[in-house]
Amino acid sequence: MKELATKVFSNIISQVISLMIMLFISFMLFSFIASSLKDKAPALEEHSFLVIDLSMNISDAPSVISPEEIIEEIIKGKSTKNINLIQMVNAINYAKEDDSISGIFMTGSLMPEQYGSGYSALKEVMKALDRFKKSKKPIIAYTVSPSLKDYYLMSCATEIFINPFGGLFLNGFASEVTFFGQALKKYGIGIQAPRSGKYKAAIEPFTSDKLSEPNRVQLQALLDNRWNNVAKKIAINRDIDQVSIIEKLNTAPYFKPEVAKEFGLVDSALYFDEVLDYLVSLGELDEKSKSFKQINLFDYVDLVPSISPNEESDNKIAIVYVDGVIVDGEGDNAANVGGDKIARKLRKIRKNGEYSAVILRVNSPGGSATASEIIQREVKLIKDKGIPVIISMGSMAASGGYWISAYSDIIFAEKETITGSIGVFGLMPNIQKLGNNLGITWDTIKTSKYADTLTIVRPKTDEEMKQVQEIIDEIYQAFITKVSEGRNIPMDQINEICQGRVWTGEKAKEIGLVDKIGGLEDAINHVVKTQDYKDDWQAVEFPKKKTPDELIQDFLAGPDASTVPLKENTFMKQIKQLEALLKQMSSMNDPQNVYALFPYSI
Repeated sequence: MKELATKVFSNIISQVISLMIMLFISFMLFSFIASSLKDKAPALEEHSFLVIDLSMNISDAPSVISPEEIIEEIIKGKSTKNINLIQMVNAINYAKEDDSISGIFMTGSLMPEQYGSGYSALKEVMKALDRFKKSKKPIIAYTVSPSLKDYYLMSCATEIFINPFGGLFLNGFASEVTFFGQALKKYGIGIQAPRSGKYKAAIEPFTSDKLSEPNRVQLQALLDNRWNNVAKKIAINRDIDQVSIIEKLNTAPYFKPEVAKEFGLVDSALYFDEVLDYLVSLGELDEKSKSFKQINLFDYVDLVPSISPNEESDNKIAIVYVDGVIVDGEGDNAANVGGDKIARKLRKIRKNGEYSAVILRVNSPGGSATASEIIQREVKLIKDKGIPVIISMGSMAASGGYWISAYSDIIFAEKETITGSIGVFGLMPNIQKLGNNLGITWDTIKTSKYADTLTIVRPKTDEEMKQVQEIIDEIYQAFITKVSEGRNIPMDQINEICQGRVWTGEKAKEIGLVDKIGGLEDAINHVVKTQDYKDDWQAVEFPKKKTPDELIQDFLAGPDASTVPLKENTFMKQIKQLEALLKQMSSMNDPQNVYALFPYSI
């Protein structure tokens, strides 16, 4: 009896403690929501420098706070900050005319997540920095050992300082593909993968042990084109001959500070305290901090008016973000976007009659062919209703990402954008040999010949594969027909430029897949100009930020499990590539097992 009482008492105590912990977390959560969403008024003094700490992720879509992220930040501390591209560009544009801003100080190292901080996004930021320099205000950059992306962005600075113990490693681009073909075969997992398009190489990691020759050719051309564009921009920014910089980087990609200075890649080697003193001399001393007067980018964003000149205007421009792998259904995390969810947003925009134009910002490698078609249907219906649809391609708008773009009125892409990959494939694994090796067998009773066609416990028969190939070919034909109609390109030309081949935005413009070179800001300006809105318009972004009530409701509904990203090193990058590829495979949920997806990370 005594033991029973002890157990009951212990159980009550543990439940009370658990309840107290939950109440504490809830209190902290609600307090955090209240504090994070209340109006902020950061101080901005005269002669301040706008500090852009690159230790963040520049995302295409607005950052929508979730309960999971709030709990993560409360308990563990959030490792990566996210800033919306259009907010960052808008802040830099505003700082150009802001008399309180004496210049920009750029430091830190980018922390890309998912499809954020891509070269197309960086190009848009660089355009804003180039405009800022026309105000004759300085842009000072300080670095230690920057990545290629860091230096590419910092090359816009009027002066670049490097730590004397640092160095530049400008080694170019590489596409390193992991192949599972032999491993899957070894462990008894069979893969059958029909495709349409000789360049549609997304199946190769699962079926082969090396790149096919067509795939190698297209990737080499893609990398060379991007590398030339990046090297050219660096050369222009640093007033260095482009030919000489490419030759130099091919022979010695690593530059010690003194060599980097001699070659013109940096202006001087200084320690951080020396740079701080220099910034004081350019701006003004803050008596409290004993450093230069400053305001960080995130605080400045809160002070800057939105991109909309008239928040009450009836001329509404909808900006809808397709940011991540396109999956069937609603989508379940920041890495993917549900076709049904995007289609529903577009349908509401089409039916409510409030929006005079739609900009679809696509930063996606594609994904489910069915989900892509569901989104494209809504795009076409909006256009048929007479509402202009403008596509702004981000760092990647390939395969299904192009599928949803084909029927638009005009397509903008940066030179560095990866697009095309117009092709489809099927991926059909089976575990028959794996099971047999473990002593597992299967027996089947069925009502008709093809009742078990979708099983994964045996390979597809030749007859079944023939039927699957016919489906793949039909969907590919539908894909290229849509591109031909939407882009007004004859079918004979379409057959030459499609076949699953990937292109940079620059090359895509040459062959007619893209209309203009430019970013999201250019797309907005195009709408304003063609609609003759002048200063009477407002932009409405989707997804929208959640209200405190919505965040609390999400929390009460129960958060999903979340993880904190690990700090990257060479080994972890390899692990993350493997993890991303497996995660991408797990998100392949097209009802017909047909995909329009470009999987490579460059």
